[in-house]
Amino acid sequence: IRVTNEGMAEIREVLGDVTGHKLVFAAASPVFRYEFFGGLQETADVIPIKETTYEAFEKMMFFIYSKDIDWSGVTVPEMYDVVNLAERYIMPELMDEMTKQMENMPLANNDDLLNIAHTASEFNH
Repeated sequence: IRVTNEGMAEIREVLGDVTGHKLVFAAASPVFRYEFFGGLQETADVIPIKETTYEAFEKMMFFIYSKDIDWSGVTVPEMYDVVNLAERYIMPELMDEMTKQMENMPLANNDDLLNIAHTASEFNH
């Protein structure tokens, strides 16, 4: 799986490659299940993942593989990137985990509050 910034910037850039098992991803998400095994299944060896960050996709992959995720140091915008993936790939368990992590996230300063307000306003549009 190749994570790119396509759709987010004028210049397409490969942000990184991650390796996973189609069956594992399909078991975790109906979107991946359809993409890998549905009527229009993806047959390429490298599947581009667009409009996200490498770090967010990696965190989602760790969640799928039940790996321990270190949430310390993750910023509010980075959390929203993972939330966006949980919504896009219809992963309610990941959304529940993100809700729990965000409830426990200490807000260090006014910049954190501004980031939350700005990002939340983008989700409303």
